Amino acid sequence: MRELEVFIPNNVLDDRFVGGAVREFRDVGIRDLSVVSCHHDKLAFRVLLNDDVDESVVTDDEAVLDFQRLSKSTPEYLLVADLPVTFIDGCPVTVVCGHDVSVRADGLELSVIAEHSVIQQIGTRIQNTDLACEVLRIRDYEGSVSDARKALTSRQSDIILHAYREGYYETPRETTLSELADDLGIDESTVAEHLQRAEKNVLEHALVGTE
Repeated sequence: MRELEVFIPNNVLDDRFVGGAVREFRDVGIRDLSVVSCHHDKLAFRVLLNDDVDESVVTDDEAVLDFQRLSKSTPEYLLVADLPVTFIDGCPVTVVCGHDVSVRADGLELSVIAEHSVIQQIGTRIQNTDLACEVLRIRDYEGSVSDARKALTSRQSDIILHAYREGYYETPRETTLSELADDLGIDESTVAEHLQRAEKNVLEHALVGTE
């Protein structure tokens, strides 16, 4: 398996990605965004908004093809929308087995885990498109089928391992999110987002493994 990490800047998001919905989500206070699946030129993703955000922000966008509210108690939605570019011709949803999305002030970081041939095709397509997307890295995916890290992207694994080694999970904590962010050279909110998603993935993996 291989992992590709790509950066999609705001100008691409604003012009092409779900009709500017991501920009609107960020402006009004997005709490979490995670990709569920991709299929051809369509993207399914889960979004959690701040409590004071009106649902019309996500449901009325012209690029949102379908939506479903997932919880009555929290503003959590499953959306189906257009991709900014079709990275893979005829890509069935099953070939891409993992995604991770990080919302940054200047755009999105998208991590995709898939077979080598799929990653190669995505990378080539990104490099050949006229969109200003940047391939950050392509590397072997280090997840193992025998441990919980298979549930993590490499980026999630790097961050949660660093947090663990620095004593973030000790009682009392030996470091803070701010210090971890300084160590890693990223925003504190990005560290928190990766840790939250990594913790959830590891917990789900562990619970499923005990059934």
